[in-house]
Amino acid sequence: MARTNSRKISRRGLKKKSPLPAVAVILWVAGICMAFVYLHMNSRTLNYELEGRQTEVTDTQNRIRNLTAEVEKLTARRFILRKVAQFNLGLREPIPGQVHHVRHIESDDSLPAQRLRDDLPATVASRR
Repeated sequence: MARTNSRKISRRGLKKKSPLPAVAVILWVAGICMAFVYLHMNSRTLNYELEGRQTEVTDTQNRIRNLTAEVEKLTARRFILRKVAQFNLGLREPIPGQVHHVRHIESDDSLPAQRLRDDLPATVASRR
């Protein structure tokens, strides 16, 4: 009988373990994985958005460069004189002293007045 008695004691000592720690570890690992996937997808989305913005900036810079070149072309004295001759307006070159250059006049929009590219620098104009 001692033998049966010892078996009962050993069975009583073996209690069922709670599955709570294992479930907690699994949920923790799943949470870490979900956070990783979310951050990865978010970083890819931001990367695509950044590339789009960089393309937009490059296009805008090219447009500004083209518009600046066009302004230089359209304000060149040679271009203006060619257009005057083309439209046959009967205008001639001004007589020296006939044209007075006015500087530093603001427009109604508080924007600086457009200077012709071929105009004399302010220091030379002030000597006259």
